Amino acid sequence: MKIKFYHCSKAEKDHKASKRQYLHTKHFKGNVICYAKEFFELPFNHRMALLAHEVGHILGAKDEDQADTLAEEHFGIKIYYQDTITWGKDLEWITEKNAVKVLKILGLKF
Repeated sequence: MKIKFYHCSKAEKDHKASKRQYLHTKHFKGNVICYAKEFFELPFNHRMALLAHEVGHILGAKDEDQADTLAEEHFGIKIYYQDTITWGKDLEWITEKNAVKVLKILGLKF
């Protein structure tokens, strides 16, 4: 799956309104994930978990739980949640091994 990755002002506004909101989909047509610049301040395993979750939305998830399920099936991973003081409550994360796997499958370069 080819993903386009865009910085957009709506993602910035969403992040300011909710600390744990770093990405969104469905803002543009197609396989587009928009990001707030703060996304790049997150540890690698959180960033890749968030991207995987958003891919779940692109795959047709109707809610947050289904987005995780579709992402887990698509990438062959398990998404966990963790409360963090720095990056927000209930934030997605995956193991480092699975983070590398997601990055490789998406073909993104960070």
